[in-house]
Amino acid sequence: MTNMEPAGNVLPIYFVADESGSMRNVVAEMNTGMRSLLDEISLQPFAAAAVRFTVIGFNNEARCYLSNADLRYAGELQPFISNHQTYFSTAFDMLSQLIPQDIANLKAEGYRVNRPAVFFMTDGYPMDDDMWEEARADLMALPQRPNLLCFGLGDGVNASIISQMASSPQYAYKTAQGADTGKMLANFMSSLTQSVISSGNAVGAGAGSLQAQVPEGFLMIDADEV
Repeated sequence: MTNMEPAGNVLPIYFVADESGSMRNVVAEMNTGMRSLLDEISLQPFAAAAVRFTVIGFNNEARCYLSNADLRYAGELQPFISNHQTYFSTAFDMLSQLIPQDIANLKAEGYRVNRPAVFFMTDGYPMDDDMWEEARADLMALPQRPNLLCFGLGDGVNASIISQMASSPQYAYKTAQGADTGKMLANFMSSLTQSVISSGNAVGAGAGSLQAQVPEGFLMIDADEV
């Protein structure tokens, strides 16, 4: 029997994007930002090697556009869409399915796996019949539960719900009232890119894990805000 030499440390990162109809005015910025993210990270091979990246879009159902990918070899991505209603539960259910499977696969390849990170971005409010709280509870009950960072975009978000979804008060953010939504989305995509690069560099060097950067124009939600 031979012992497998560890392949190194790796951090699974999941970008979860709202694709409901209310995103129609900014979906172009999101697609541009995602292309830029893939291009920039492909030029950072050390950081990219220490990250596995998944992209999920959701509205009344969830879709996986990129699964547990090494961003050195990600290639082109199908563009995001914008239609239907907002159901957070669809995204949480998909995360609950993917995360244990992804981690098991990475460990089978010999990696030491850091706790996954989810960057959850929405501009909306869940539908009344969305059982998102139960779906989130199932996700956070997993032994492999992620660090869940939630970002509310625009004036239509509910700060209390964003705060409830995040795994820690320091991971709940929203844009300032009246901020330009397109610009804020561009800022978010830029910060996501830098978060992936910084986290990958830290994990690859064995010096840490998630290195999340707050997007310009986003504010941490006050836990006492109603």
